[in-house]
Amino acid sequence: MWHKHRNGQIVVAFSFIELLVSLLLSSTLLGLFATFYSDIYRHQHQQRVQFALQKQSHQLLDYLQKHLQHIGYQGLNREPEQWALFTKNQPYYLEKHCLLFFYDINQDGCLGKRKTAKSACQSDHRNHTQDLTKEIFGFKFLHGELYAYEQKKKNNLNHCYGTACQQLLNHCDFPTYWEKIADQADYQIADMTFQWYKKGEIIETQLTLASTQTPTIRYHAKAYSYLLNHPERKAWGKNHEQ
Repeated sequence: MWHKHRNGQIVVAFSFIELLVSLLLSSTLLGLFATFYSDIYRHQHQQRVQFALQKQSHQLLDYLQKHLQHIGYQGLNREPEQWALFTKNQPYYLEKHCLLFFYDINQDGCLGKRKTAKSACQSDHRNHTQDLTKEIFGFKFLHGELYAYEQKKKNNLNHCYGTACQQLLNHCDFPTYWEKIADQADYQIADMTFQWYKKGEIIETQLTLASTQTPTIRYHAKAYSYLLNHPERKAWGKNHEQ
């Protein structure tokens, strides 16, 4: 800083170097403020995305639990012979990324719906029920998509005979029987697995969601589905043991 006399007055002025230093300090402060603001915004954005992923994860897991906990349920008017046509001693097929199962949702004691209130569920190892697929449930994770067993899809199991009925729970490779169930506009399913936490009683489902816009932001959750009907395992078959 230097001073200059003009007409008896002292004029204060800054040198070029001082101006540069002042501009540099101002720019540094502005840069720090911008960085601080950007960090706050990014942190808030990550929190919003994490919360959205958390909400979606628990909605999906809650939806799955509502079905999984009823695996193997059979109404009181039971015909275990017809049940055994399909079960192979257990009312489910489980692998890492897929779970197929059934339960008696209309509580008539059959897999599928009785044709009349008093009609038999099966005769001579042949199934006699209708609307069989309405009591079949399944969930499968494949190539980043979540699929559900298509209950409206017709198949030849309504009139199946003998061991042909057991193909239902053999594997998850029926491509035409599955449909996507998750709207993934804001997220993608990075992974989803099923496994026994306690065989025959508790299924552990693990789910990882990732943000579509920011794939590095992820949320991982677990859910444990207690099979409400596991004490009735004798209805599944004598050989169903841990």
